[in-house]
Amino acid sequence: MGLPAPPRVTAAIKSVDPAAEVVTDVPARSVRIETSAKPEAIKAAVAEAGYTAA
Repeated sequence: MGLPAPPRVTAAIKSVDPAAEVVTDVPARSVRIETSAKPEAIKAAVAEAGYTAA
């Protein structure tokens, strides 16, 4: 199991979907998100927080 995502990333994602589950894998530099929101909305929120979303 991974660690909680950085607070800014989590807050950005949860601003789009408050029920989203967000877990990060620091060594892999990745974040796993379980959400019902559209990928475009999540990517935009993450970018606005200053991170790059693939």
